[in-house]
This record gives sequence, structure tokens and C-alpha cells, in this order.
Amino acid sequence: ELVVYNLEDGGVGVWYNCPDGCPELVSQLEGVVEPYEEGVVLAPYPGMSSRVALTAWNRIDQFAEFDEERIVRFVRAFRGADHHAVR
Repeated sequence: ELVVYNLEDGGVGVWYNCPDGCPELVSQLEGVVEPYEEGVVLAPYPGMSSRVALTAWNRIDQFAEFDEERIVRFVRAFRGADHHAVR
């Protein structure tokens, strides 16, 4: 429920699926996520259909290999988006 709350408040999730371990991928992802003091969560997601996934409210991007540019572009596009706007 904390992840959903984070996404609802404009956060981004960065997920990885490595059944056999992937310290290099985790290190690369940590390097991209670390500069963001808040609003970006990095966590494993066992059983996910892709190796890496990015989530934001009503958005998902899935891919097989580390792509720093793609991750940064996604975070910049969706981090901080206000989902509480009055309609």
C-alpha cells in the first residue's frame, strides 16, 4: 500500500526481476535512482514478466536490459505529477 500511495502522490517505481541474482543491474539501477531524494522507489519484483519495469500512476514501461536514458526520461516525465487534481 505504501507503493500505491507513492505512485498516487506523483512517485515512480523502478522494479527489477532477477531470479538468479543480478548485482550489476541492481548497482546500475541504484546509481540512477540515488540522486532523487524522494519520490522514486527501487525494489525487486519477483515473477514480473520483464527484467526491468518503470511505473507511475496509470503508466508502465517494461524492458529487458538496463537503459539509463530511458529510466531518466520516464522519471523526469512522471515524477511529481499531481493525481489529486479536481475535475
